[in-house]
Amino acid sequence: LTSEEIQTTIDALMDILSGASKGSKIQFVSKQSNFRTFEELELAARKVYDFMSHEPRLEAIAHHCSILNFMEKLLGEPVKVVQDQAILKPPAGGAEKPWHQDMAYGPLAYNKPVIGACIALDPAELDNGCMHVIPHSHRDGRVPHYAERDWQICDTSVQVSRDVAVPLKPGGVLIFSGLLHHGTPPNFSVKRRRSVQIHYAAESAVKLTPQEYKRM
Repeated sequence: LTSEEIQTTIDALMDILSGASKGSKIQFVSKQSNFRTFEELELAARKVYDFMSHEPRLEAIAHHCSILNFMEKLLGEPVKVVQDQAILKPPAGGAEKPWHQDMAYGPLAYNKPVIGACIALDPAELDNGCMHVIPHSHRDGRVPHYAERDWQICDTSVQVSRDVAVPLKPGGVLIFSGLLHHGTPPNFSVKRRRSVQIHYAAESAVKLTPQEYKRM
């Protein structure tokens, strides 16, 4: 994506955090009452989500023609957005995201594939927590997740000897299966590592009911 599109996306996220854009949801790592400045608030925000109906600039990125065209080629039919979020990994301690599969995080469609697009807003590099993946691990299907450091795959069940880091430049997009084993290490650098993650499925795909999801 272009530098202009990335800057527009960052501006939209900052407007959500500042309250200038309303309706989207924000997850913080500490209580909002502790923030004295906007920078403190921004650096404590871990995730912005459910923004599609409230922030047209982010909706436009999620429906970017290049991404949609690519998804339609992969899925073989028109596609729909089934999950939207921005992951904000702040400098000097942005938390680890342990190994997991995205389809374990909600009742997304299981009768057809779900495909994620991770759009880098900052340089995603080895020192600030870029994505790590286990190539072809989606072929193993669903695997158990446990509430340990996060909702995660058991560390000993991941073939870490096959780990591949995926650095991205701003505007770069990593496209991956919702069943792929992936995660990110902590960010101990002085650099931000922000990204937007959109999940897509075929228009004909259906979600699991909450009961079916819990059983899975």
